[in-house]
Amino acid sequence: MDIFDDTIKLIKQWFLLKKDITGLREYYAPISAKSSQVPTDEPNRTEIKTTIILKEDTRLELGHPSLGSCYGRVTLIGPDIPEIKAEIVPFAQIALVCCKSNVRDVSVKMDRDLHTSVQYDGYMVRSMPNLIWARVSKNAAFSGFSLRELGRSIIDALNHDFQDVIKSELFFVTSGKED
Repeated sequence: MDIFDDTIKLIKQWFLLKKDITGLREYYAPISAKSSQVPTDEPNRTEIKTTIILKEDTRLELGHPSLGSCYGRVTLIGPDIPEIKAEIVPFAQIALVCCKSNVRDVSVKMDRDLHTSVQYDGYMVRSMPNLIWARVSKNAAFSGFSLRELGRSIIDALNHDFQDVIKSELFFVTSGKED
């Protein structure tokens, strides 16, 4: 039994409960463990760039500290970026991986990678300890940027950046602070 087994079990149970109560969307991200190719049924992912999004250029804030945030894995409960009308919403991101090496080593490196390697033009993660707080620019939001796209890119980055990662899965929650 690994150190995160109980936590993973609880997370999966919570998402199954939400599936029955509120519904959720699951997106298949068929990226092989060491491939950086995006499936052909979807457009290629946006070129990754580091950007700074100023408050006046922000369309949406995910996980603003006043509303709550959780950091961790991927499937979607709640509205996706194009469906959100508010300017700030609660946000949870949960990443689960299956790895061949020491789980403790991978989890520390993965936490850092989830903040740095998936910065898009139009999407940025703000630096906050123990919290995920992201901004989506107006341009990205109105151009169709989605959590589905972000999740696919994160899975791709995890599988590419970590030799010992065999599989990865992501979960997003935007449904409400109580979640």
